[in-house]
Amino acid sequence: MSFHQGDVLLASLVFTSQGGTKRRPVLVVYGGTDDDLLVVPVTTHPARTQFDVPITDWARSGLRLTSVARVEKLATLDKASVVRTLGKLSAPDLARVQIALRDFFRAILPPA
Repeated sequence: MSFHQGDVLLASLVFTSQGGTKRRPVLVVYGGTDDDLLVVPVTTHPARTQFDVPITDWARSGLRLTSVARVEKLATLDKASVVRTLGKLSAPDLARVQIALRDFFRAILPPA
């Protein structure tokens, strides 16, 4: 299965406490060539940090409610945990996520 940056997926996520799983939407940041995806969670909660990106074209992206991409919550996900593809971010939404990713990495990495 092949996934690309900007794909919005429904995936079975393992709770941090390892106490179970729940189906949640995620946004693909990097599809890679192996069995893993780099994703950020998508939530209906309001933005909490400067790295949370509101998804303006949420319905066209396959989401049911107004949503936010939580860029600072990067996670690795096994492709086998993908339940189905919901949609794809619009070009303007993807551009805002890419800017937030750049800003996030600049914030956590020291200058070279």
